[in-house]
Amino acid sequence: MSHRIRKLCWGAFLIALLGGRTACRADGGFVSQLGLDIWEPSQLALILYDPEAQREEMIIQVGFQSMSADFAWIVPVPGVPELTAEENTPFYELSRLTRPLERDRGLDCGCSDTERPVDYGADNQEDVTVLDDQAVGVFHALTLEASDAGALADSLGAWGYLHEENEEQVVSSLQHYVAKSWYFVAMKIDSADARAEYQNNYYYGGLQPVRFAFVTDAVVYPMHISAISAVANTDVLLYVCADHRMTFDGASTEYANWFSESELDAVRKSYTTLPALLAQPCFLTKLRRTFRPQEMTEDIYLERAESDREYRQIRYSGVPAAEGLLFVILGILLTLARRRRLPTRG
Repeated sequence: MSHRIRKLCWGAFLIALLGGRTACRADGGFVSQLGLDIWEPSQLALILYDPEAQREEMIIQVGFQSMSADFAWIVPVPGVPELTAEENTPFYELSRLTRPLERDRGLDCGCSDTERPVDYGADNQEDVTVLDDQAVGVFHALTLEASDAGALADSLGAWGYLHEENEEQVVSSLQHYVAKSWYFVAMKIDSADARAEYQNNYYYGGLQPVRFAFVTDAVVYPMHISAISAVANTDVLLYVCADHRMTFDGASTEYANWFSESELDAVRKSYTTLPALLAQPCFLTKLRRTFRPQEMTEDIYLERAESDREYRQIRYSGVPAAEGLLFVILGILLTLARRRRLPTRG
């Protein structure tokens, strides 16, 4: 086989192999002691928004990596929040409900396209007010109001939610929200069982989901503060239940569907927690974007999409007919080349 034909064969093979595959394309900040870093490689949230009441409910689950059991999770929100501990079930069910439809191209080759008590007396400052102090699942949570980012950082440090080495790093991010008159929820693991699970071990996992309910005139997801603990690429996946299909800048839509009464009946038969979540008028949109830390300069404000067109991903397996033909051509070329190399019998 000539060098030219050999190159063409390999080119056809690579096109056939790669052509059928499609490239797969925060909520708060973590603070730990220096030297015991903590990173936030993924964020997962379900946002339920009632436009008439201007009420948002945001259920957040974040993934983290750390060698420390001593860290705080700080979530800013635009209104005084109600906090509730949640289970992982809604996210598991949402993943099942919105998964891509599977389609086979006809030549199946197995290929696939493609969340302790503290004395606040002497340390509390005039610029920082503790609005609530409560247990939320495995967390000890403080809801705070502040008019000065430096005073807020000092108070969080005095109460054990920040370490002295981290305060300077965090102040600028806190100032972003103080300037907008937002509130802060500072949480620490307050369960001996939860701490023992990963004490002194490298741990990767998802924290217990927490529901934040607050009044806001815009559907928002706090993203700016995530830069203090973000990895090079942070995957953000938002499920949004509102009165219309929603989107945000740079997001890819993986699912969009208005739930009629008949569809809700089908959901009730197959799922345990989703029926109650989707019972309100709900256009469910699944949105994903990967952020770099330098892109986390603003919070995510979700807006109504251009249309309420419904959408469902289709994920193909196998080889498309055109690419299958390339395999056939490649096989013929290789067979011919092999025959040319065979010795002739005299």
